[in-house]
Amino acid sequence: MQQQPTTSPAYGATTHDMFAEARDTTKKQQGIGDLTQLITKENSDLGVISVWGIGGDLGRTSIIRKAYQDPEICQNFGCRGWIRLTYPFNPHKFQQSLVTQFYTNSCLQQGTTVDVAELKRMERTGAKQGGLLEELLKQADEKRYLIVLENVCTMGEWDAIRACLPDRQKGNWIIVSTEKREIASLCIGHSYQVLELKQYSAEHPVCVFFKEVRQEQSEFTFMKKTYFCYM
Repeated sequence: MQQQPTTSPAYGATTHDMFAEARDTTKKQQGIGDLTQLITKENSDLGVISVWGIGGDLGRTSIIRKAYQDPEICQNFGCRGWIRLTYPFNPHKFQQSLVTQFYTNSCLQQGTTVDVAELKRMERTGAKQGGLLEELLKQADEKRYLIVLENVCTMGEWDAIRACLPDRQKGNWIIVSTEKREIASLCIGHSYQVLELKQYSAEHPVCVFFKEVRQEQSEFTFMKKTYFCYM
């Protein structure tokens, strides 16, 4: 008697079907599915992309890191920061890390030396009430930013993070890396699209969630079906 195929408990029927359909749809696309393409598309608002996968964060990190270090991304985003959140969320440390990374990565991209005196000035500014936010606003006014967030566990943390970030409508982007499908979807909004990216392994596929875009408005409409999250 032939044994019926089973679905891994780690996925669940709905998740398994979503991966399967994403994979089938992706095969029909030509040259589409790279995370870098999503980040470099025209966008005036603050964009959010969620990278979701289970079985550890190595696959997600590998995919995001490739885009994060892409020469075109580095050129287009003068401010880049990568933060792994710790509990409880500390807004001051979060902003301090961003200010430091934005400045350091900007120097590295321009081939200039990191000015220790400037870093100390930022630390002194950060010690003042509202100083870090002022520094972030200053840097965000001058350049576009790209931020990678790991370990976002609750929507409360997400709301607190958004409150810390300036949005100058310059095409800035946030990438959320998570094992939680609910977080991946809710960070995007009410409607979103799902696309399977290049797999780190067959057992641990990785999907990207991004805002739904009409086909007539953008060439980056990857999928014909939009998935909605019913809680």
